[in-house]
Amino acid sequence: MNKKSIDKLRRRFILIALLSFTCVMSFIGGLVYAINIAATRHEAFETLNLILDNNGELITAEEKNPGTLLDKYLFLSKRYQSSPEFSYQTRYFYVTFDKNMKTTDLVSGHIAALSEAETIEYAKAAVQSDSRFHRRGNYYYLVHESDTGTEVAFLDCRSQFYTNTRILFISLLLTIFGAAASFLILRVFSFRVIQPEIRNMQRQKQFITNASHELKTPLAVIRANTELDVLMNGENEWNQSTMRQVDHMTDLIQNLVTIAKYQEKSSGIRVDTDFSKAVSESAESFRSVAEHESKTFTKKIPDGIHMEAEPNQISQLTALLVDNAIKYCDDNGEITVELSQKGRYIRLIVSNSYKEGANQDYRRFFDRFYRENEAHTQGSGGYGIGLSIAESLMEQYRGSIDVSWKDGIISFTCTFKNM
Repeated sequence: MNKKSIDKLRRRFILIALLSFTCVMSFIGGLVYAINIAATRHEAFETLNLILDNNGELITAEEKNPGTLLDKYLFLSKRYQSSPEFSYQTRYFYVTFDKNMKTTDLVSGHIAALSEAETIEYAKAAVQSDSRFHRRGNYYYLVHESDTGTEVAFLDCRSQFYTNTRILFISLLLTIFGAAASFLILRVFSFRVIQPEIRNMQRQKQFITNASHELKTPLAVIRANTELDVLMNGENEWNQSTMRQVDHMTDLIQNLVTIAKYQEKSSGIRVDTDFSKAVSESAESFRSVAEHESKTFTKKIPDGIHMEAEPNQISQLTALLVDNAIKYCDDNGEITVELSQKGRYIRLIVSNSYKEGANQDYRRFFDRFYRENEAHTQGSGGYGIGLSIAESLMEQYRGSIDVSWKDGIISFTCTFKNM
């Protein structure tokens, strides 16, 4: 894991933590608001029933055992209605109608916001509505029909509505400020948390670099001694096997150093590069290898695609992908190298025939030394490290490399953004 990957993981952690915090806070705030709405509705219903039971007079209710925990701590109507101040603080009006919808009784002395004519209009509208208990503006109303006529009571709940709105607004503010504070705290502490990982990464890179230099000397000695043995005693299976292993070890060390180099910020100078030419020439050098193994080699590379890049890196990326395609292509299969540009995006696709590609974990293809098929890979050479180098190289250009399989064809797609 390089520094860019660690930073990406840190940002993802901060994002997930912030989303989790925001969702929880929003849920809690919404739940508090919903409970207050339900409590307001319940208390309004209780009060309106009390008004109707007493024919428009609001008599202080007798205090009763609240019963359940909800009644005791959320729905405080019973406790509130038993207060001596209850009848003085409650704003309401009461209207009765006979069978012909003529007003027979009107109690409007407890409301100042509406005239008597307006209270009667409100009451008639309530009777004609489909709901017996509902809200209209700042009022809740309750309709009761009997054999003699209809009773309607309206309760002014604007104070409760304002309180509920204030609770919702405060919940939103707390969520926003809490998320902002959490972001700052997470950002500060996340930097501290990842420092050990960054130090381990730096030590790993330093170890690879130092180890590569230390291994070069004994490998050079082994190679020199083996070449001397060949000169003195001629070639045999033993010294040839030793030479092959020395070559493999040398390539492995070089690949590890290459990964370490690409995981650092690029030190090369990017210039306007003929992308088409770099890809075409690098791919063309593998044509003879592919044809020697009886594999069809096809290029689809238009001229004139340019990009700010290091030419040797583009050539190396192409070589890695084409070499990988040749190694793992089916017998008598086809290898295709395609290059295209759409807007600011340049796409390099290297594909090959691969019938055994179904039901494989393609995410692991970029792991170092990963082999899906040990026997197949050993036979084809390599150390399962080429795609890891390609991925590190793509990170230099803030691009992406993806792998997909369909209808017996596996494709590696590199996407560049031409700045």
